[in-house]
Amino acid sequence: MDRTRRIPLLFVVVVAMLALGGPVSTAAPAKKPAQEAVPGELVIGFRGDISAADQKSVLKAVGAAEKKSFKKIHGSLVRVSADAVEATLDKLRKDARVRYAERNFIVHADVTPNDPSYPTLWGLNNAGQAIKGWPGVPDADIDAPEAWNVTTGSAGVTVADIDTGVDWSHPDLSSQIWVNPGENCAGCRADGIDNDHNGYIDDWRGWDFVSDDNNPMDDHGHGTHVAGTIGAAGNNAVGVVGVNWNVRIMPVKFLNHVFSGQ
Repeated sequence: MDRTRRIPLLFVVVVAMLALGGPVSTAAPAKKPAQEAVPGELVIGFRGDISAADQKSVLKAVGAAEKKSFKKIHGSLVRVSADAVEATLDKLRKDARVRYAERNFIVHADVTPNDPSYPTLWGLNNAGQAIKGWPGVPDADIDAPEAWNVTTGSAGVTVADIDTGVDWSHPDLSSQIWVNPGENCAGCRADGIDNDHNGYIDDWRGWDFVSDDNNPMDDHGHGTHVAGTIGAAGNNAVGVVGVNWNVRIMPVKFLNHVFSGQ
């Protein structure tokens, strides 16, 4: 394949980082405990070019009452009926004028996820704990708990994992995998048509630039390892935790276990 061929990224944040700790766990998934949130409250972020009138129109269409407006960041804190939260989030996330919509989660100081292998991830939080017999250096880390006190990520952010692919079936990653909205209509995922007109057919979960097809499954392991560092689901009592507990990971494969794409 021509090395000059561009990689189509709709709107992503590309993160290059050193993989931390061991590989993500292959343990069976456990039921994810509910994260604490204010009942009936949602936090919504609008696109920067959406007018105040259009923002009100969006809220009215879903029956949301604005509690507070954050004009500088084009955001709103709103209230909806407690039994309509999920349906409202679904409608908002499908609206092109909305960048993100989330529950108003309650954040506590000193956030510690319940993922069983979290204590081994010294790169996220180094308390001097010994890893495989080697003592750590306190605070030689990226201060992840301090960052998590501010945010644990958002499904409104997509990160391209440009590597050996990603195992999207992994129990710590399956809920985090990006789906191309332009190839996600009824029947679009496997209809053999370039529905979003980006030059790639059925690229609904990324692309494999080695084999030039829509199957960027990891056949090496490194891309999955990196995906776990970027965004293994957090606080789900499974395996490890990523820098982002909640994020969308786009598998973009340009290497396999033998060679790079030509």
